Amino acid sequence: AYLEKGLLILTDPDHAGEEIRKKLNAKFPGSVNCYIERRDALAGDDIGIENSAPAVIAEAVDRALELAGRDTDGTAAPQDEVSIDELTELGLAGGSGSSEKRAAVCGRLGIGYGNARAMLKKLKGFGIGSDELRKAVKETE
Repeated sequence: AYLEKGLLILTDPDHAGEEIRKKLNAKFPGSVNCYIERRDALAGDDIGIENSAPAVIAEAVDRALELAGRDTDGTAAPQDEVSIDELTELGLAGGSGSSEKRAAVCGRLGIGYGNARAMLKKLKGFGIGSDELRKAVKETE
């Protein structure tokens, strides 16, 4: 099925989920990664996809497929690849409150939270360039 139809990866938005995601991506390269924000997967102290509303899951899948489709056919190749300096300039790295701001922007883009280095990797992998990043920053302010 993976070779014929592809694979969607949707894991819990916690450390264990990210570890599982890394292993699945290593074993199944080219998979489409779907992300749900932690707040959308909480039920009390329990964090898990099973706690998410069906509409939240559907939106995460739709967003990931849209990004993956654009990346696959080349139309979303970033014109200007984002650098760590740009993340710092936008307040997404290296400053007070950068973690919270990065979380909001990653959520807006639907790429899942990560530290600055992980964010750069996700931006590149999803074909998100400087213009789209700056728009997302503006929309979260």
